[in-house]
Amino acid sequence: MNEIQILRAELSSIGARLAAIEAAVSVRTLEIPSCSVRLSVGEEYAGAILSADASVAYHVILLPGEAAEIDWKNAIAWAKEQGGDLPDRREQSLLYTNLKEKFQGAWYWSSAQHGADDAYAWCQHFSTSIQGLNLKDIKLRARAVRRLVIQ
Repeated sequence: MNEIQILRAELSSIGARLAAIEAAVSVRTLEIPSCSVRLSVGEEYAGAILSADASVAYHVILLPGEAAEIDWKNAIAWAKEQGGDLPDRREQSLLYTNLKEKFQGAWYWSSAQHGADDAYAWCQHFSTSIQGLNLKDIKLRARAVRRLVIQ
């Protein structure tokens, strides 16, 4: 192989690598639907939860009111009475990030139970952002959320 052939082979290899890099960093378009959402008195928009493909799965609305000194089972029932649900762990992270000031610096129940031991459920501390497990009969605080899917 002469020097020109070697250079052509190297150039071809560089071109292939460059095409792969360009494809990896190509621009994507994110579609955000334009809409209006009516919030009731005391409701706060927390943000969007994303799907695995980075599209918006749904939006989280924090409902007014708070329960104190409540065990997990009663917190689930209380959230339903408010017209919502306890937030799951991802939603709690979103609430901490966007609406931390709407919470006491205390532990709040999540809707998520421990996978291996149903005596435990997940909770989050709203001054430290730590998520942890607690026995369901421990009395913590609770907030309710509603979920809004926009198509």
